[in-house]
Amino acid sequence: LSQLEEHLGTKPSSFDRLARRTALTRRNLAKLHPPNDAQDELDAMLHQLDRVTADLRRVATTARGDDVVKQRRAARALVRSSNAVQQAETRLKLAVQG
Repeated sequence: LSQLEEHLGTKPSSFDRLARRTALTRRNLAKLHPPNDAQDELDAMLHQLDRVTADLRRVATTARGDDVVKQRRAARALVRSSNAVQQAETRLKLAVQG
């Protein structure tokens, strides 16, 4: 999370902007036609991108409030979903490469 804050700043608008970019990336990836043996991995990647986008929006929303507990929960969920995206991306790359 500290690395995320370092690169994005702690402004809610930074998380909103990243959520929009992530959603756009997801839409672009959904248009791809992977090899048949990589379709499951692409579907998993798209699912994880949906999760991380929702978590980015939740971080932005909670950052606008004053509930520290909700902010921490949102941040933890974002870390988990970010890790899941990285894992899904690795599996997708391996499936595409054969």
